[in-house]
Amino acid sequence: MTVIQGQTLWRGFHWAFFINVQGLIICLRRFEAQLALGQLDQAQTELQTATESDVLGTRSTHADLETPAAHL
Repeated sequence: MTVIQGQTLWRGFHWAFFINVQGLIICLRRFEAQLALGQLDQAQTELQTATESDVLGTRSTHADLETPAAHL
């Protein structure tokens, strides 16, 4: 891998991480607001969205994390 390829790869993962964190912040702010209003059903929906959302399709499954590097 060249330096340029490494930098391109890093930028892609950095961007994906940044976007996913921003989405999580939005979901959790909405969750907090719904809790403050006493709307527990809507708060539950927001929490589920925060924990299940995958804006870019980059979410790893538990099985992905256990895959040996030789198989990647």
